[in-house]
Amino acid sequence: MNLIDTHCHLYDEPLAGDRDGVLQRARAAGVEAIVVVGTMLSTSRRAVDLAQPAMGDHAVGPDLWPDVWAAVGLHPDATEPVDPDALSGLIARSQGRVVAVGEIGLDGSRGKERVAAQEPAFRAQLTLARDHDLPVMIHSRDATGRVVRILEELGPGGPGGILHAFAGSREVATALIGLGFVLGVAGVACRPQATRIRKVLGALPLSALVLETDAPFIGTATRRPGEVEPAQVLEVCHALAELHGLDPDEVAATTTATARRILSLPADPDA
Repeated sequence: MNLIDTHCHLYDEPLAGDRDGVLQRARAAGVEAIVVVGTMLSTSRRAVDLAQPAMGDHAVGPDLWPDVWAAVGLHPDATEPVDPDALSGLIARSQGRVVAVGEIGLDGSRGKERVAAQEPAFRAQLTLARDHDLPVMIHSRDATGRVVRILEELGPGGPGGILHAFAGSREVATALIGLGFVLGVAGVACRPQATRIRKVLGALPLSALVLETDAPFIGTATRRPGEVEPAQVLEVCHALAELHGLDPDEVAATTTATARRILSLPADPDA
């Protein structure tokens, strides 16, 4: 079984303190690639370092698997201003290891009035992604309707990408898919009590879904929030297979192919 964790934060504790063990357990679980996603300029730098085995204080040993890639961007809760030149510099320095701009978006969970203040940074990073011909990884919480409208305003040729940790309605999913997005399925899919989103995920086309953990943050049925590792993407795969009534191997193959397509990841040489 070949799996891709399309969204994790390998630079955060407790993952950073046991990086080699985390990657070895991911490999044992069948994870062949991991995308480390930045939330600030500093963590975007660390993501790029992790994606370059020969560079940086946080580099991954070349004998370790899975392969590590990076996304660079500022989370909507970031307090620093967007610096397109600095992000462009990271993209250039990565020598092709940056596969997306993210984690960007809008978050109204702490008050709807915050969303308007977040929009300029979101729009600037959407433009950056288009300029670099990269997809985006969008964080959307209590603001998905506005996110969709902004993406619609971009018109044809928008960046496309992944709606991280999707928890919206089937109607929102359909709109996003029509805009060239796929939907990230995280640990909430593993929880039997999450009946609404599990029903939505089970009704969506498998080809529009990718797997993620948001490690260490989003809990699963077996791991508490803050203790999740990329290896738990296997648990997410099994949960999604149950929802679609499919063999986990088929879910792994389909979601991995979709992740490789949307992020332009090279084909697995061992496949």
